Amino acid sequence: MRAEGKRTVYVNSYDIELDLGEVLDAKEMLISSQPNFADAEWQPFKPLYSLSVLPPEGKKMLFLKFRDAVGNTTPPSSFVFTVDTTEPEIIDYIYPDPAKVNETFSITLVFNESLRKSAKPRVSLLSTGGLTPSFPP
Repeated sequence: MRAEGKRTVYVNSYDIELDLGEVLDAKEMLISSQPNFADAEWQPFKPLYSLSVLPPEGKKMLFLKFRDAVGNTTPPSSFVFTVDTTEPEIIDYIYPDPAKVNETFSITLVFNESLRKSAKPRVSLLSTGGLTPSFPP
């Protein structure tokens, strides 16, 4: 995951990968879930860093610092993201009167939560009465 601007970042797993990109002259990094870095140790800088965060779901914050070869450190920065592993549920749907359907029709699904633009819910349709569901590419 990579933070771009001020948008909210969502992940659907407790195991995440941070894309730190290139940090100018960074040789080491310090990554912590605590603002005082009490639970962290300096480690070699890696542009991609994998870690696990602890339950429960919800907003999480990581704190980061970087150090160059001569020991200069960056000021602490933070990264906020939200863990959401629960799939949305369909709570209602709206479909046209079957007597008025010729070929193409739309079904509106209502979910129990707002869907993010990046969400890709999986919906299974059962075909009845000779209708075959089709989806745009």
